[in-house]
Amino acid sequence: MRFKKNLQSYRFAIKGIRYLIRFENNFRIQLICAFLVIAIGIIYQIPILAWTVFIVLIGVVLMAEAFNTALEKLADKIEPGYDKEIGAIKDIAAGAVLLISAAALIAGLLILFNFQ
Repeated sequence: MRFKKNLQSYRFAIKGIRYLIRFENNFRIQLICAFLVIAIGIIYQIPILAWTVFIVLIGVVLMAEAFNTALEKLADKIEPGYDKEIGAIKDIAAGAVLLISAAALIAGLLILFNFQ
């Protein structure tokens, strides 16, 4: 019984990822960037430790984008009209995605320049 429940939770998670890919432009942009990073890593033949960092950073950026989307959807459901405080919350969440994306970019560039 527990296995069936766990399997269903994975189905819901996959459904959420499909939703992000299908309807969220920013997530698709982040995903394209992830594929570009992977291609660059293959071209430069980066070592396994660098791959580990790349994969973790890609996962964190995509996760941040997913949480931002979920928060925005929830905020819009709670307050469909404009609300100054809800707007600030949404801006802060978007800012968090920007911060981790910038950090990932800098870390990725440092890794790539080190292995040229």
